Amino acid sequence: SSSSSSHETEQIETSNEKEGETTTTTTINNDNEIPDYNDMPIDELKQLMSDYGLKPASKKQMVTKLQLIHQQLKHEKTVEAEEETMQDKRSTSNTESNKRNRTATTKQKKK
Repeated sequence: SSSSSSHETEQIETSNEKEGETTTTTTINNDNEIPDYNDMPIDELKQLMSDYGLKPASKKQMVTKLQLIHQQLKHEKTVEAEEETMQDKRSTSNTESNKRNRTATTKQKKK
């Protein structure tokens, strides 16, 4: 793909000395971009399927499933981040609320 796309990919080659094989792993640097599964070699798609505990299928089926998985995982990360933000806001307001309550209780005891 020679078009100027907004995401960058990095090819990493690793050698397995025991079997004399070289594997290429595509790393996506931008989490929001869906990897171009259509351009990946079948062996890499099979490995990704295996990583998710799925059996290999036709290339078209694997591409579809992997795209779906990527979207679901991206959505989960977004939801988790939002929940953490909400928890942080709640714990901050609870702390402030507890301080006010303790101050009010202390003043009542002094009377």
